[in-house]
Amino acid sequence: MKKNFLKEILHRRVPQIIGSYVIASITLVGALDWMVTRYGLSGTYITLAIFCLISIIPSVFILAYFHGAPGKDEWTKIEKYGIPVNVLFIGLAIFFGKSFETEVVDNISDTFYYYIDSRQDIIDSYLDAVYSESQLQEMGIEKAEVVSSELLEEIWDEVPPAINAKLVHKNINAFTPKNKKDRKQFYILPSVDYYRALSKKDTAAYNNLDSQVKNDLKDLDEQLDKQHNINIDGYMTMYLTRLKFKDAGWAITWDFGYWYFEDNGELSWGSWGEDFMDFEDNPDDVSIKEELVNKIAETVEYEKYGGADLGNVDEILSEDLVSIEIKNNKINILKGNKLIQYRTYYYGYDHIDMDDMFDRELDDINREVEFVKDNPLYIVETDCQGCYGEYPYDKEIKPENIEYLLEEYLKFYKTRMDSLKNYRSILKDPYINHGNRKGTRAVFKKCTLEVVKVTDTQIIAKIIDKNAPFIIPKIHDSVYIVID
Repeated sequence: MKKNFLKEILHRRVPQIIGSYVIASITLVGALDWMVTRYGLSGTYITLAIFCLISIIPSVFILAYFHGAPGKDEWTKIEKYGIPVNVLFIGLAIFFGKSFETEVVDNISDTFYYYIDSRQDIIDSYLDAVYSESQLQEMGIEKAEVVSSELLEEIWDEVPPAINAKLVHKNINAFTPKNKKDRKQFYILPSVDYYRALSKKDTAAYNNLDSQVKNDLKDLDEQLDKQHNINIDGYMTMYLTRLKFKDAGWAITWDFGYWYFEDNGELSWGSWGEDFMDFEDNPDDVSIKEELVNKIAETVEYEKYGGADLGNVDEILSEDLVSIEIKNNKINILKGNKLIQYRTYYYGYDHIDMDDMFDRELDDINREVEFVKDNPLYIVETDCQGCYGEYPYDKEIKPENIEYLLEEYLKFYKTRMDSLKNYRSILKDPYINHGNRKGTRAVFKKCTLEVVKVTDTQIIAKIIDKNAPFIIPKIHDSVYIVID
């Protein structure tokens, strides 16, 4: 009987049909997995597909058994009732099953909104809260107004595509209002500098405003989360102002703010980075449009990756091989990734030996000076790329002036080294320093690295380029990933 059943199964081509179905199912799941990864879709779709593909197997078996053999077949009661029951079961399981929508906490900051505008009410409230009339006069500010509507339209048209181009392939979503109606939704967010000034000037007014902004932004956040079917992690505001300076003309500046909700639901806000000023009569100034693109892209990259700061060199393995201690676990590092290693000197910090740090800096200067002595034309040919600092010259940097240039160079560095030695004495003098005077100096000495090996805590990287031949890697050097 068992033999006859197996023969019948084979005759009806059930194994072949089931096998083809399994192969097709695996292909479908693979395609869905690629779409989820590529387009950031919910993993629920894969779970749902696997459940349906497995649950429908009884119907596939029934169809294969009764219709797999060559020739015409009549529909049986098993098919008429069995298949609908199977499909109904799947439908009910999907409808009532809550396991498909397990709530996953999204703790990765990868989705942001930015809002660029220029409004007189923002400008007026900011100036009233932050500056007095006499302070504005001292700074030479004669007038403050909104930027032109033409420039604002250009910014809204040109900046978003440029930001998207910078963020492509970085798994970051950056949204911005598309029209006037959408932009009005963000009128709830004040100037961050005004917010900060109000917190110090009028506590009661600040608390009322803070409560109002929190409630309004929470409502908007829920609305935008549903609209985009994704959690918005932070909101950026860029309020532009056109200022007229006495004797300097018109310039455009911004008030940058960042708003987000903590895990406990509390509203946080802040602003960081350098201020920007685009003087309209200075063709050498970076345009406001270009700078907006850079600032917004850099901010969302920082929020996603914790900045490009990866860690510090903790061991020199050879002349061109270093070990790096990973301090930023938000960045996924792979073999072949490019890194940048910068030199920074830290003084007065308990965890860093001060004498060792001074010796490192003095050694860097000595290495550079000895190299330039042997190769004085390096000053002219490369504009002293990677040198310790900038020094003044009274003559043009040309080969015919090399004797003068070298003499001035050596005088400059002798002064630097004497100053550094005096600084060491000051920091080590307990009567002057009292153990709490700190200093940090970053210099333009950098190496480009390529990742050779990665563990959970360490990276081994090879030096593939340096911006000056006299530079060598040293412990404590800061290392950043090249995100672009």
